[in-house]
Amino acid sequence: MQIKATPSKESSGSSQFTISAYEDGQIIGSKNINVFVNMMLGESFDQLESALKPAVNENIPSSILGWSHTAPNGWSVTNSSNMPAGTEEWQGWSFTTKDFWTKAEDQDRNKFELGQGVIAVADPDEWDDNGSPASKGFLIVH
Repeated sequence: MQIKATPSKESSGSSQFTISAYEDGQIIGSKNINVFVNMMLGESFDQLESALKPAVNENIPSSILGWSHTAPNGWSVTNSSNMPAGTEEWQGWSFTTKDFWTKAEDQDRNKFELGQGVIAVADPDEWDDNGSPASKGFLIVH
């Protein structure tokens, strides 16, 4: 069996593809699907700036506000209840600034250039720095 995907038009952004299965040169099934092609998606979380808090477990001056677990309106964050507790700032999804994230421990995070303002981060390495929760389970985020 041969499967072939053919775009319905020039592919960029949201495009419809027709997926067809062939057997002995005959189409035995087809399905249309929508996909994103050559498109970078972005989201601004800057509206959370007023919700940012000072460090709890990280060694960052309290004058630097930089993290929150509060999701913006229209968003939901699901962190597994089975996830062991680790570094508070990185327990599941966190909304943070690049400056705060870098001050936690740089690890070449200063090279991250795509996010500006408040960004969404799931960082299992920083999460594991307080009490080694990874030895008891996984950082589980959705």
